[in-house]
Amino acid sequence: MKNSSLERAARLYRVLGDSSVLASFLSHAEQLDTTLRVLRGQIQPPEILQAIDDLAASQLRIRRAVNPAEGPSPARRSRIFNID
Repeated sequence: MKNSSLERAARLYRVLGDSSVLASFLSHAEQLDTTLRVLRGQIQPPEILQAIDDLAASQLRIRRAVNPAEGPSPARRSRIFNID
């Protein structure tokens, strides 16, 4: 659900270029980052951990497509979510 909001905000920003839309996008991205970190710390089954990591990777691609200067570096994100 949050990923859909993130994608919507990303599309709006790319079309409108409005800084308030970018702020909304970044806010959604931070909320999703926080949720994923909390889930990753609470979940044990490997298949669910993989799904969380896949979602984190998608979120990072969306975030960088909108604003490449934003977001943790790949190395830092990999340590947090075990992604490449």
